[in-house]
Amino acid sequence: ARHFIYQTVSVVTGERYCCSFYVSAGTRSKVRIDGDDVGFGANNCADFDLLAGTVVAYGNCTAVITKAYANFYRCSCVFTAIVTGTSTVTIEPHNGVSNTYAGNGTSSLYIWGAQLEVDERPTSYIPSVDTFTSRASTGTYIGSDGLVKTAASNEARYQYNPTNLSLAPKLLLEDQR
Repeated sequence: ARHFIYQTVSVVTGERYCCSFYVSAGTRSKVRIDGDDVGFGANNCADFDLLAGTVVAYGNCTAVITKAYANFYRCSCVFTAIVTGTSTVTIEPHNGVSNTYAGNGTSSLYIWGAQLEVDERPTSYIPSVDTFTSRASTGTYIGSDGLVKTAASNEARYQYNPTNLSLAPKLLLEDQR
C-alpha cells in the first residue's frame, strides 16, 4: 500500500543530512520526504504540494520548495541525526490524505536528481555518471596512499592522481581486450 524510493545511509549523532530532488506533478501532485524514526526521531517529514508550490514540515526538520524550471520544483528537507547508526530517507507520492493507498498502475510523479548529503542545505546537483562493467581478472590502480594496489575480479578500481592525492579519485575503466 506504499509507493516510494529510499536511500539507506549511515548517520552520526548531531550531523545534518539534506535530501533534495527535482519533481514535477503527473497524475499525483503531492510528495513527501520522510526521515525514519530510528535515525531522525518520530514524525520528521515534509509534505510538498506541487500545484500550490507549498510545503509543510513536521517534527524537527526544515523543508524548502523552490521553482526550478518549467513544471519542476526542487524540494529539499534537512534532518538532524539523533543516533549514530543506519537510517533511511524516503521519497513517496501522497494522495492528499495519506502516504498509504492502493495504486492503480498508471498514476505518476516525475522525480529527477535525488541526492542525500551531509549538509545544512542542498548543493548543486552532483551527477552520478560513473559505471562499472566487471572483468574476469585482477587489475591494478593507484590507491589513496599513492601506492599501486590490486583489485580482485569484479571489483571497481578508483584511481587516484599520483601527483596530487588530494584530488577526488576516478573510476578506472579500460577497453575490453
